[in-house]
Amino acid sequence: MTAAREYLVFLAGQPLGDRPLLSRIITSAFFLSHDIRRDVVLRLVYPESRIRISLLGARLRHIHVDEQSLSGVLRRIERAAHPPPQRGVSPHPGVLVEPVDKLVVSDACFLVDTRAPWLSRGLVDCNYSCFVISAGSSPENASSLRRVRVTALPKPVDTTLVVLNIELDRMCG
Repeated sequence: MTAAREYLVFLAGQPLGDRPLLSRIITSAFFLSHDIRRDVVLRLVYPESRIRISLLGARLRHIHVDEQSLSGVLRRIERAAHPPPQRGVSPHPGVLVEPVDKLVVSDACFLVDTRAPWLSRGLVDCNYSCFVISAGSSPENASSLRRVRVTALPKPVDTTLVVLNIELDRMCG
């Protein structure tokens, strides 16, 4: 199964050890009432550390909605990321921790921006949509990305992910 949704979250200034934040982001990106979204890829980018943590919905195993259950997975991710790896490592099924040289994303991605036009069905490709959410920093090529609005006011990353999933579910079924 290929990913229909890719979320890139830039977490500048956020410590990798902020487990409550990471738990909220992961649950917001993946969880349904009875399962996880297998068609989602979540990439957490830490610009200061030059690392990217990718969670691949199609391969994730033993991930549960509560923060306590996620804490063991997050500890393994944190250990794999400190010191930053020279090459990609997988500390858990469906999770990859890898170094990044350039903080550039595909031009196919949308940058979530509260001053941009609203997200609409005409903009979304239901087979693959990519969204960049900035929490303190943006990719180096942010000025060339198309921008969309998903909330009227700035919201935390986890809330933005929930709204994005709701809107994409509504638009794409």
